[in-house]
Parts: sequence; C-alpha cells; structure tokens
Amino acid sequence: MGKNKTLFSIEIISFMIICCSGYSLFMRSRIFMIGIFAVAVILKNLNGTKWKIQKSAIGILLIAFILFLVMQTPFSYNLSESLKYIYIYFGILMLILMPNKEKFIFCSVNWIEKICKIIASTIILNMLIPNVFRDYLYFLISGGRSAVPRLTKEISEHIYSGIMGEKGEAAFMMVIAIILILGRCTGENKMKKKDKIWLCIFLLALLLPAKRMLFAIGIAICLLYIIFWTRGTKKIKMLAGFCLIGIIGLMIVFSMPVFDTLLNRFLTYSGDDTANGRTYLWAYALEMFHKKSLWGYGYGSFNKYASERGVILTESREWVSQAHNIYLQLLGETGIIGTVIFLTISIYGIYLFYCLYKQRKIMDNKDRDILFLGGNIQVLTLVYGISGNIIYYSNQVMVYFFGIAMMIYLQYKYLVLHKRQRIC
Repeated sequence: MGKNKTLFSIEIISFMIICCSGYSLFMRSRIFMIGIFAVAVILKNLNGTKWKIQKSAIGILLIAFILFLVMQTPFSYNLSESLKYIYIYFGILMLILMPNKEKFIFCSVNWIEKICKIIASTIILNMLIPNVFRDYLYFLISGGRSAVPRLTKEISEHIYSGIMGEKGEAAFMMVIAIILILGRCTGENKMKKKDKIWLCIFLLALLLPAKRMLFAIGIAICLLYIIFWTRGTKKIKMLAGFCLIGIIGLMIVFSMPVFDTLLNRFLTYSGDDTANGRTYLWAYALEMFHKKSLWGYGYGSFNKYASERGVILTESREWVSQAHNIYLQLLGETGIIGTVIFLTISIYGIYLFYCLYKQRKIMDNKDRDILFLGGNIQVLTLVYGISGNIIYYSNQVMVYFFGIAMMIYLQYKYLVLHKRQRIC
C-alpha cells in the first residue's frame, strides 16, 4: 500500500510538471518527467510478472500509431526528433492504458485547477508590473537571462504571459482553466459566486497574452456551456449575464491601451498567426506530402525540412516553430497512413464524447464534470490545431490525451462496469 501511494504521488507530480510547465523553469525537465511518469504507471500496475492495463479501442489505435512511427524511423528526415516523439507517445500510451483512472483523473484535475489559478495571478501581475519577470523573476522562465529579449519584445507589444513565459502557453492554460471552472459548474448544475469570480479572472488573464484563436475558443466554450449544458430560465439568465460581461469587456478593451494588441489582431490582419502569416508554411507541409504521400518524412521532421528550404526564424538560421496546422503537418510527416490512424483516434474520441453526452442524465455529478472536461479539451485541441502546433508540444499533446483518457474512463464505467444500456 505504501509503495502504491508513493508511486501515485510520483505519477501526479510528474504529470503536473508535464502538463503545466509551459515555458517556465520546469520546461526543460518535461521530457525527463514523461519517462518518470511512464515508469511510475508501469510499476504501480505490476502484479508479479503481470501488468494490469485497461483495454480500449483508442489504446489499440495508439499502439498502431506508435508502431507506425517506429517503422518510419529508418527513413526519417530528422531521426532524433522522430525518436523524441515516439518516446512522448509511449508516455501518453501509459496514460491511456492506465487502469482504475478515477483517482488519478480527479486528483490531477484538482491540482491543475490550483496551478491555473497561480498562473492567472502571475499573468495579471505581469500586466500590473510589466517588467517583473523580465527584470526580477527571469530565473523562473525557461532560458533565464537569455529569455529577457523575448520578454522585452512581448512587453513592448502589450503581451503578458506571467510565469508561463510565452503567450501561447499562457493562453492555452487559461482556456484549460475556463474548461475546469465550467466543468465543475456542469457537475454541480449551478455556478457559485466564487466560480463566477474565477471565471472572470481567467477570462481577463486570457485577454492578456493576446492570442486571438485561443481567446475565440475560450469564448466559444463559454457559449457552448450555456447552450448545451444549461436549461430553461437558467440558460436565458446565463446568456444575458455572459452578454453583459462581454459588453463590459469590450468597453474595457476599447478604453485601455494594455488590451490593444488583441483588439488589433481581431480588427486587422497584422501579426496574424493563421492564413495571412502561415500559408507559406502550409505549402511546405503539402510539398512534403506530395513527395512522400504514403509514409511521410517522419514525425517531427517539418522544422528541418523547412529550414533546409530557406525558412528562417532564429540566429542559427533554423525554423523551429512547426507548420501552424497539425493536419497538414501530419500529412507531410506521417503521410496518409499515419494521418488516418491519428484522425481515427481523434474522431473516435469525439464520438465517445457525443455518445456519453446523450447519457449525461444518468451520470453522477463528478462524472458530468469529467465529461465536460474531456470533451472540451478535445474540442480545444482539434480546433486550435487548424492554426496552432498543439500536438507538437509535449505538454499540450499530453493534455489532449488526458481528455481522451477521461472519455475512456467514462466509457468503461457506464458501458462495461455498470452494464448500462449500450452507449456506443
């Protein structure tokens, strides 16, 4: 019992560092923590020579995807990156195969929410004292002093990311925070005063990194919560309240220069991260696909391919920022075979969300909470993937599969364990 408790603590601590580190001081330990997490899961579920796992269709598909990545390695355009991602997906596989997920899920959700509150506080602090991380707390950001020029540039553009150290990472965690708050409201079937306060804080913190796509997704998730998870007069009241908050928010945005970066990105195409600024990257991904349509160039090979074709970002004359579209990048890197396997996992995860949503009335409060979380984490990932690199950051892809793991837990509980009427 003591051994299992220790291993469970290691699972939680390593998982928190993986998922919540962003570009903070802990970023560089993330890869190491994936291995620690995987080993802890294996040891915790060893019973003599037998290893307990939870079988699922998604688990089988993920194993097939990993085996495909392994088969690609002899032909990979960037072997070291391909091996790195195989290692990351092995850690993800341990999360998916983990039996008895209930305690792990609820404990992780509880800690992620606490960490999100800290992150939101540091983002707002960054707005109030713009130079706090650049001049005094730079050691908390990955790269330390070397990150100062980038932080200086962000401050000059009225972009604040707090302890996350990078605008995309900060905005991503704030969308997760909004999902967590609304998930609890879904489970309890009401929104308490403290939930309203924290929701407003998270929305404010989501404004400050000035990531247009993630901000739009955060707002959309709030609207989806009102439309699909509330009923009757409560729906009308919440919609009216949300509109009121929106009007107040617009007044604040238009009147305060600190928010002008996000506003300008909505009103103009300057600084655009999607079609206006990234179509040339998508062209390289499609070029890769046309050259090796079936097998692709190897997972993680886009940056090297783009760099050698003249796409430059850093002083080392290398492109390091991926293709800003996970679907086109997957086509270029894993070809038709790998992309079909990955999309099958994604589509099946959404299908489970849909099936379980229809059964939400028979679920207990905590499970409705988990249903909302897991489903909307998938929505966030698959929508943001149109213009972002979400499955190419170890923390964000782990969060995505954490959402899928929640669906597997609910599927097992309401389809297998309790022998409910067939869901899917």
